[in-house]
Amino acid sequence: MLLLLSTVLFACTTQPSTPYRPMGQGQGAFGYASEAVGDLLFRVEFWGSNKTPARTTKAFALFRAAELAKTLNMVAFTIEDGPFDRSVLEGDDVFSTNDRVGPTFPFGADTVGPVRRVQTSTIWIPIPVPVPTPEERYERTASKLVILRVRMHPAPVASGDPRTFMTEEVLDRLGPRIVRGQSS
Repeated sequence: MLLLLSTVLFACTTQPSTPYRPMGQGQGAFGYASEAVGDLLFRVEFWGSNKTPARTTKAFALFRAAELAKTLNMVAFTIEDGPFDRSVLEGDDVFSTNDRVGPTFPFGADTVGPVRRVQTSTIWIPIPVPVPTPEERYERTASKLVILRVRMHPAPVASGDPRTFMTEEVLDRLGPRIVRGQSS
């Protein structure tokens, strides 16, 4: 019975919310990555687990673009393609692995499917039908992705374009509110 319960609990686990960190640390393929794709043109991406809120994923991708711009001594950048949320610069919300995403069921049963829930007198016991392989579980949990194509600007840009950001402004507004992941 204990072995069966252990198997059920293991099958129902899922990746936690992805913290801000380089891809490949801790949770494998989750995190940020960036690469040059042209002259002052970069691809910035953030892969998050299914527990990472979309707003957090967008904040992390925007922050990574700003960090990259600062590293390259660029004063501004424009998001030429990809989803972004300018509102993440406002407010005082903190972006971390503690972000909540909707309802949570016992043992993570809301995140692995298909799942049949059986009610006993006191608790809900999730029973996987069938038990997914580790590869299938991983595919189901790697569900949040933001990819941006970012043009870097070495000089100030006089533009009212909502896709253009000042590097220092993004770093100043988001930096204190982003909780970084632990290096593994």
